[in-house]
Parts: sequence; C-alpha cells; structure tokens
Amino acid sequence: MADNADQWQKPLARDVAEYSDAKLDEFLEKSKGRHGMYVIDVSEPENLPDSFINRLREAGNARTRLPVRRL
Repeated sequence: MADNADQWQKPLARDVAEYSDAKLDEFLEKSKGRHGMYVIDVSEPENLPDSFINRLREAGNARTRLPVRRL
C-alpha cells in the first residue's frame, strides 16, 4: 500500500501562479509546516514569475510579518 506522500503530485508553478487569492490562501494553509513556516513545493519552480514571488511575500508578510525567499 502506497502512502499518501507517494500519491501526491506537486502542482505546476505556472498553475499556482494563476491561483485566485482564495485558492492561494487555501494552498498556503495546506503548505504550512509544523513550525508555522510555509513551504511552497511546486514542479518547475524556475517558472514562478517575480510578480508571483512578490504576491507570496505580501501574503506571507500579512500572515507572519516574515520575509519570503527563494530556496
């Protein structure tokens, strides 16, 4: 029996970049780690436009007041 992590597929970066604010909020809540940090795990992260990185930064700052950075 495969566990759920094996069945989960990362969403494409270009799809996540087009999420509505409500869908992005939902995605971020599902992406919250155990210490309250958000980990955005997508396929093809090099395709995330800078405008989306800024959008994440604004959303992250509104929630946590911490900077968002690319890893």
